[in-house]
Amino acid sequence: MSIRNTELWVHGNVTVPESMGSQVLGLTQVDPGLNAFSDVNGTRTTAGAAFVLQPRGASTWFHIPFPTPAVIKSKRATLTWVSILFNIEAPMILQRLVVMEGLTNIFDQNLTITGDHSGGPDTNNTYNVMRDGIRFGIGISLFIRNDAPDQKHLFIVGAGANFQHDWE
Repeated sequence: MSIRNTELWVHGNVTVPESMGSQVLGLTQVDPGLNAFSDVNGTRTTAGAAFVLQPRGASTWFHIPFPTPAVIKSKRATLTWVSILFNIEAPMILQRLVVMEGLTNIFDQNLTITGDHSGGPDTNNTYNVMRDGIRFGIGISLFIRNDAPDQKHLFIVGAGANFQHDWE
């Protein structure tokens, strides 16, 4: 018996904020040339990222739904790792990362990460999960905090995960 890896990626534009807008946030012009506006809902771009202007003092959850090959050749998968490609403008931080399988929390880590981690998997954007017997869809949730006195930029380029299967 051998092990096969299935590595899947999703584009950052699948990312959704937990809260959709607010009277307090209003709209901010992102790029006058494009006439693009953004609140916490962000904008989805063809340039390869979900783009959000995080208001000052705001904390927001962002959720990334993930395709899940739960069964291949009648065998349940093992989720080995997840990776999120992002660029967070300092001093805004990725404060917490949660991975859910259906309604079950299978990974939860407090973090203090900022900066550009959009070029590929690295030690600050890839997390070992090692969950055997995946049965339901995977969701990745990011808690982003902005303690800066002004709004900051968040780009989510994509997310990836590796699933292992026993192969006969």
